[in-house]
Amino acid sequence: MTVSPNDANLLKQMGFTSIVSTLDTLGSDIAWTNDGSTIYLTTSTLDLALGGTDSTARFFFDYSAYKVQLLGTASLLDVRNDDSTQSARVRLVGIDSDDDSSLTLQCLGPSYSGSGALAADSGVVIAGSGLGNGLSIVAQASSASATIRAYVGGTTSTYHVFTLDKDSTATYTRLLLYDVDSGAVVRVSVGAADSGGSGYKTLRIPN
Repeated sequence: MTVSPNDANLLKQMGFTSIVSTLDTLGSDIAWTNDGSTIYLTTSTLDLALGGTDSTARFFFDYSAYKVQLLGTASLLDVRNDDSTQSARVRLVGIDSDDDSSLTLQCLGPSYSGSGALAADSGVVIAGSGLGNGLSIVAQASSASATIRAYVGGTTSTYHVFTLDKDSTATYTRLLLYDVDSGAVVRVSVGAADSGGSGYKTLRIPN
């Protein structure tokens, strides 16, 4: 038999009218307190575990360490701007919690398919992939104009530091740097063979 928390007959037998009045009446003898606007742990300095009984629970809040812990092998956190599977969202995804082989932060645009795989033009992925293998930043887009840009201090051209793209033009690199002298972001290109000395090429920007 399944009983709803607000089952009228069950609560009436217990002398209460609703789950809220039950919480109010029992007061400090229970773990949760309802003050009319917020429900919270009666003892506010306790840790909180959901899906377990200690720090190995799926969700664990450590009061003294100021830390929220989420454990899982799939989507750990999913924040979206509405309830549609096509909405823009931010997801924190753990691929393998046993060896910490990958943790991915996905900033997804509205073309995200909702299936777990990222569709073209759906956003940016920031991932730590494999122990000791560093950090990957991926602009998940099929457009030739897709870029990753870095700014320091603001988001206007004055604060632009560099841009990465996927240009495949001969003698080009995929790096554009802000040239203080010209006040513009310019392409870094590759000089001729041995232009930087025997066995080396120079990297250069336009005058």
